[in-house]
Amino acid sequence: ALGVTTVVSNRPDGEDPGQPTAAEVAEAARAAGVAFVHAPVSGFPDEAAIHAVGEVLAKGESVLMFCRSGTRSAMTWALAMRRAGADAEAL
Repeated sequence: ALGVTTVVSNRPDGEDPGQPTAAEVAEAARAAGVAFVHAPVSGFPDEAAIHAVGEVLAKGESVLMFCRSGTRSAMTWALAMRRAGADAEAL
């Protein structure tokens, strides 16, 4: 209903007891007609996560990113945006 076209999970599977797996979230997203990308981050975002998020953001669509607290998603987003040429001060 909010226009989100892609959900990006930055949570590694098994991070917390009882959390759904990436496969379970992917299934729910697809059932809702939303694409799903699993770009897990443990600590500082690695090249694979930054690249995956950059590809999603390059589409210019509405994206929902999540991790446990939002910090890893925010860092990954900022690094992907910077790589795409966004101004560091603005970020």
